[in-house]
Amino acid sequence: DKTIENDVALMILPHEVTGITYAQLNEDANEVGDEFRVIGWGTTSSGGKLSEILLEAEVDYVTNEQCNKAYSPYFDDDE
Repeated sequence: DKTIENDVALMILPHEVTGITYAQLNEDANEVGDEFRVIGWGTTSSGGKLSEILLEAEVDYVTNEQCNKAYSPYFDDDE
């Protein structure tokens, strides 16, 4: 399955988070262009082979609208 559904992100937070099952970004606290560090074993190109080593990159924050516009072809319309 070559979608980006069910990908996982790991964030280092400045304080402990308790009482929730997942961490959700506070969109009001971030601005377009803020940098985030991402790690994973994903591909480095569309349709590329999964990495055998853990990769790390810095990416710019984008709004949900920008993300949906760029990546909507990869999401299942039924979900």
